[in-house]
Amino acid sequence: MDTFYSHLDFTVAIPTFNGASRQLLQLILSLQKQEKTEHISCEIIVVDNNSTDGTAGLIAELQQNWNHRFPLIYVTEQQQGTAYARQTAMQLARGEFVGFLDDDNIPNANWLAEAYWFGRTHSRAGAWGGRNDGVYEIPLRPEFSTLTNYMAIQNRGPKAFICSKYVLPPGAGLVVRRLAWLEHVSPIPILPGRIPEFYVNGEDVQSCNQLQHAGWEIWYNPSMVIDHYMPAARLSVSGMLSLMRSIGLGRYPIRWVRENKWQRVPRMLAYFVKDIFCFFKHLWQHRHDMKTNLLAQCYLKLYQGILLSPWAFLKWRIRQRFIRPNSAK
Repeated sequence: MDTFYSHLDFTVAIPTFNGASRQLLQLILSLQKQEKTEHISCEIIVVDNNSTDGTAGLIAELQQNWNHRFPLIYVTEQQQGTAYARQTAMQLARGEFVGFLDDDNIPNANWLAEAYWFGRTHSRAGAWGGRNDGVYEIPLRPEFSTLTNYMAIQNRGPKAFICSKYVLPPGAGLVVRRLAWLEHVSPIPILPGRIPEFYVNGEDVQSCNQLQHAGWEIWYNPSMVIDHYMPAARLSVSGMLSLMRSIGLGRYPIRWVRENKWQRVPRMLAYFVKDIFCFFKHLWQHRHDMKTNLLAQCYLKLYQGILLSPWAFLKWRIRQRFIRPNSAK
């Protein structure tokens, strides 16, 4: 569309890596069908994070035939990691609010309107997330049914509430107040998101914790609903074990950001002692069934990742000093 607005009500930001092979097309088409948006100005920004499939061609084809009042914008971010892609989107966004959708998320028809009006009616909300329903390519194993929160799938009930620093909405479907983010969220992510050399989850927690430290509220808003597609590979035993380890590896940097500066060192030492105790307690409790109990194996991977987390994070930070962040192109 030729119409240009320097300021908009809403920006939908879509970080993607090889999204053409996932639900990226369905996601963009679903944004064309959002309801009750007649009085909401919006743009869609797709940030391609080094895709090697047909993502660039898919967006180019959509842009050629685009006939919707929400502009469709395509940029690239060469620094690998979802956190970097989100920062690129935030620097380009013109919306008062910015909603992050992953390329495996499909929002319900009223998601955008609900997200926008929640921000307008909750002036102290710095970020808010909604209900994420799992859509599984293969049936979810019964043993994994208690682990869905680790997969960015959440349903915390029918009532909105302010989140604590320990229970935060996932990055999938998270909406933020752009000016609050730009003022208080560090442009250098403490965690990059899952990348081959540092496969760690939890990059979305940093921004919420920093907003909380600045006095902003983080909300759960159940009227915002998205479908989160889970491929078979992530639901396999090896996929779940890998996921749990990656969540564990991100635990210490998340704790570091979450705590007040003067509390960090003593809290980290206390956490480390507690984590060692939990690890050996888990081994003892499941000494007879560890080889057959998939849930116990998953939690063992989590505890192992937590114990390795300080050293993995230190290694990542040392490596990070030799990486020059790339700008969006």
